[in-house]
Amino acid sequence: MFIDIDLGLILLCAVCGCSVGGFAPGNITCNAAVHQCRSLTKARCDSSGVAYRGGRPWPFSRPDQNSGVYFNSDTLEEIQIKTAGNDASVGVPGISMVAVIKSGGNAFHGLYSASAETPTLQSNNLDDRLRSQGLTAVQPVKTLRLCLRRTARHQLQQEALQTATFTWHDLNGDKLYQPGEVNLNLNGFDFVSVNGAIGNVMNPNLKQPLYSESATSYEHELAPSVGFNTSYVYRRSTDNYNIPGPNVARPLSAYNIRITRRDPGADGILGTADDGGSVTFFDYSPAYRGVAFVQNELQNSPLPNQFHTVEFTVTKRPTRRWQGSASFWMVKNHRWITSTFNAPQDYFFALDETWGWAGNFEVSYRLPFDLLVAANMQSKKGAMGQRTVLFRTVDPDGGTPISQLSTATIRMEPYGAEVGPPLNVLNFRGSKDIRVRGGKLGFGVDVFNALNSNAPNALLYASGPTYLYPTGVNGGILPARIARLTARFSF
Repeated sequence: MFIDIDLGLILLCAVCGCSVGGFAPGNITCNAAVHQCRSLTKARCDSSGVAYRGGRPWPFSRPDQNSGVYFNSDTLEEIQIKTAGNDASVGVPGISMVAVIKSGGNAFHGLYSASAETPTLQSNNLDDRLRSQGLTAVQPVKTLRLCLRRTARHQLQQEALQTATFTWHDLNGDKLYQPGEVNLNLNGFDFVSVNGAIGNVMNPNLKQPLYSESATSYEHELAPSVGFNTSYVYRRSTDNYNIPGPNVARPLSAYNIRITRRDPGADGILGTADDGGSVTFFDYSPAYRGVAFVQNELQNSPLPNQFHTVEFTVTKRPTRRWQGSASFWMVKNHRWITSTFNAPQDYFFALDETWGWAGNFEVSYRLPFDLLVAANMQSKKGAMGQRTVLFRTVDPDGGTPISQLSTATIRMEPYGAEVGPPLNVLNFRGSKDIRVRGGKLGFGVDVFNALNSNAPNALLYASGPTYLYPTGVNGGILPARIARLTARFSF
């Protein structure tokens, strides 16, 4: 239970640093670093949300640290949300939201509100397919951990945690590590890779990424109280950071060991019906083995990302007891999945040129006796990805082993070749307000995911037993249908 007291008129403006072509429709996720930067004294922000002070990045300010933004809608008088086509007053691209908090005065006002969601109000949207993948109502997430028998790790401490990976020689075959079975020399023949600051070098020529956006829109009244709007937005980003950066100590020409393997197909097993053809990739020369040849340098990528977005909206203003709106947008992506290229295989299917789409429909109607009912439908394209294969050191066919890289994960098809089912979420709401002495008493019920959809938000694309399994929060699927009961009293 909580109370909100309105003491004045406050204009609240939150700008989210989300990509026009990259945000998920229906999810308002803001770049926390942007807001952090604005609260700093004598600090400035770049367009990616990194805070700077005195010419140096502000500590703990990172563009990849996003957080959800939640507002108590009962305290808002008006709200406007724009997904694209903002004017020059919005300093960064993406979603912008402007809200006006309810005005106060000399009289004391307040709002008490309570809501409840219980297991008895929740459905179960697991089907036989999801249960066969290990999802249960009690344990919605099942983590698969793989133990690799032929590798060993050694941690180094150098002002931060460093992790080095070596080849393990199980000399006595007991599957237990004993000293002497691994050469822990960072430049020795058992060295595979290293992660952490020990392998990074500074780039004094690093520049800030540049974001440019152009937009145009058209509005027209279709009928009294009915309006139509269409907009087009073009966004381009250049000088993007190619995190973690290329290994400048190991040139592309060092990858001169040709390796050919058979594609095991989606099931990850050779000799089955879904096997693909042969794939060729490269390992680097043993002359470049060792930490002396690991110098990852963060650079500005020469590859630009660009997005074309078009949106159509029809709005019905409140008249004759009802109001509503419907919108649909599409985006054409030209986005590099990776901008760090070390080996020739890093160029395989590295570009996302897919189309994305999303739609939204909402309507509300005020029935007699001051009963308000509303419905909202959100729909968007399903999770997109591409199948990958993890090739291990030893070739089952007896071919050339991957001696230096140890393993290689190869993209086998264009991004977007795999598309999950659309995400369709239908929500309902009903509320009733009753005027009582000294205030207003209200009751409401909300039903989320009324269709009880279990469409996945994200999928696993690695060939093997978990191929195309859902992954993520709530087991990677939409939360099951649930109802919420609400009671409130305002005065």
